[in-house]
Amino acid sequence: MSTSGKETSYRPDIDGLRAIAVLVVILYHFNPTWLPGGFIGVDIFFVISGYFIIGIIMREMTEGKFSLVDFWERRVRRIFPALFVVLTVTTIASYYFLLIPHDIVSYGQSLMSQSVSISNWWFMRQSPYFAAPDNSIPLLHTWSLSVEEQFYLLFPLLTLLLYPIVKKRFGIVMIGMAILSFAYSVLLVNVTPDNQFTIPLLPHIWGSTRDSSAGFYFIASRFWELMVGGIVALYVVKISHRWMSELIAFSGLSAIGVGFLYITDTSPFPGVAALVPVLCTAAVIVANTNQTTIARKALSFPILVYVGLISYSLYLWHWPLLVFAKYQLIPPAILPAKEVIFLLMVIFIFSVATYHFVENPIRTKRFLIEREHLFLSAFFSMTLLFTAGLVLAKNNGNPDRVPLDARMLAASLGDLNPRTEECFTKSAMSATRDDTPCLLGVRDPSRIDFVLWGDSHANAVMPAFDEFGRRTNRTGIFFGAAACAPLLTDKPITNDPRCIDQLKEAREYIQAHPSAELFIVSEWREAYKYTDYTDRSNRFSLLAPLLSETLTQFPKETKITIFLRIQTNLPQTIRGMFFKLVYGQPSQTVIERKSYEGALEHFNVGIREVASNFPNVRLLNPTDMFCHGDDCFMGDSEGFYYADDSHLSTYGAMQIILPLLLNADKYSQKR
Repeated sequence: MSTSGKETSYRPDIDGLRAIAVLVVILYHFNPTWLPGGFIGVDIFFVISGYFIIGIIMREMTEGKFSLVDFWERRVRRIFPALFVVLTVTTIASYYFLLIPHDIVSYGQSLMSQSVSISNWWFMRQSPYFAAPDNSIPLLHTWSLSVEEQFYLLFPLLTLLLYPIVKKRFGIVMIGMAILSFAYSVLLVNVTPDNQFTIPLLPHIWGSTRDSSAGFYFIASRFWELMVGGIVALYVVKISHRWMSELIAFSGLSAIGVGFLYITDTSPFPGVAALVPVLCTAAVIVANTNQTTIARKALSFPILVYVGLISYSLYLWHWPLLVFAKYQLIPPAILPAKEVIFLLMVIFIFSVATYHFVENPIRTKRFLIEREHLFLSAFFSMTLLFTAGLVLAKNNGNPDRVPLDARMLAASLGDLNPRTEECFTKSAMSATRDDTPCLLGVRDPSRIDFVLWGDSHANAVMPAFDEFGRRTNRTGIFFGAAACAPLLTDKPITNDPRCIDQLKEAREYIQAHPSAELFIVSEWREAYKYTDYTDRSNRFSLLAPLLSETLTQFPKETKITIFLRIQTNLPQTIRGMFFKLVYGQPSQTVIERKSYEGALEHFNVGIREVASNFPNVRLLNPTDMFCHGDDCFMGDSEGFYYADDSHLSTYGAMQIILPLLLNADKYSQKR
């Protein structure tokens, strides 16, 4: 084991490696098709950070001069000045660029979380990284900063606690921690990706987070990547043969390049796949430690080194500027070539200025020389940003900034089922388990009068069933999971264990309670999207046999009401409609009835066919509420019926679904 200063001294080739990491991340964010695996540049950063930071800590611990306060001062000087500048500018810009109130509320919440270095936790609760809308979240990239900041807090404390006890075996302890963290990452990402994430003692604070998302964002599943860099710094392996160094360096860079091309946003990540960027980065560092390889010379090219020096500022600036440039593109499309070139120039100009006038002067103590002044400045700046985020979040995004009609449309984006987290994200909470079931209506657990069963569309209209139960003095129970069609078949609808468990529970409950009326609400597309049926000639034809197979499993005396498909093929996205209204342009919220019904018929014909064979099944058609005469409407003067381009808003559920429930005898049909 070696912790000498020589091995941890400045290495321009590692700045070159940093340059590659930040450039591929930027290219990936501009256009994922250029480098599908460009996001692994972050993993390269983690290894490099672990190499330098742990190397410094262990060298100072060995020499008996490590100071926690000195360490944190260096980290504050390195991280916070540039971060504060970027967050301040981004916050001001967000107020003027993020016109949809819901987006500015989300921005305020993310700003608050980043101000206290937990933005990775906040984004983990929202949605998976690769499913996040890429043109409305200016601080999404700060998740990796929070991971590093948490590491800088935890690792020195662990070192101070453990090093005096196991001084000679501390490297083994580090390896053990890295192995445990890697195993945890594999468990979350490769073994149980669809399970609801939870940890002991804090089981309920993660919302709808799945293990795959936690594996991406959570410090415990990323810890090993920084530790690998630290292990390389601790156990300095000197390769004596030049040809061996050349081979390892070339192989490592080549494998990283392959990862840029073949690890994609559909790959389970980090997990096992992260071994490629992590171990190969470590290999390149080791190979170039005491040999001047061709790879080291290439990575030490002055322009590449300079990009590496400004890589932190580049990383900070590129994402919010890209978000603002793409914010009003519908859908979040790829920027034209001229705009890409211009934006890249702006990013580099901002980054160079930040490095030379903010980042470097404070890091080298040309400004804020005194430690106390530095810490006070960091504290008050982060407090100021936290307060700004709180104000933005609490003021509902300042909706008065946009015209009234656009404001009303934007309000629907946040008009979601208020019981989503309670009932849907914990959606195995059923009467077959010890958990509290999701009850609707009068919520009397001693009697269940109806069952609402379905997917995310059933969750969206849950408020209407809740109100229906209250008005009719009935109690309901909900079963459902996202992207989980209410279909019971011999062939698997999906391999998602969350969906499989929910389907099993729903079937057992419905079979055991034949007197409870069953309401089925679904998008129905999942019927052919998530099956292993091989008939692809007419994918819509799959729905009828699957639904028929499902209905035969329920008691004949059970009264079943199936909702025909709700229109999801809107003529414009809600975001598109919003921006047209903001700029005084006409927005299409009315569809010709013939066209509207034609888009639904592919699905509804199969449902009607099946229903005609079951005397206990009736149909309700939402089209009867959407359409009047020859026109179908996406909203009315009081609100918009959709919360996104697919799901009904709570207002829409009350206007479309509730009247059908209260007047079911009038609107029900068999075919």
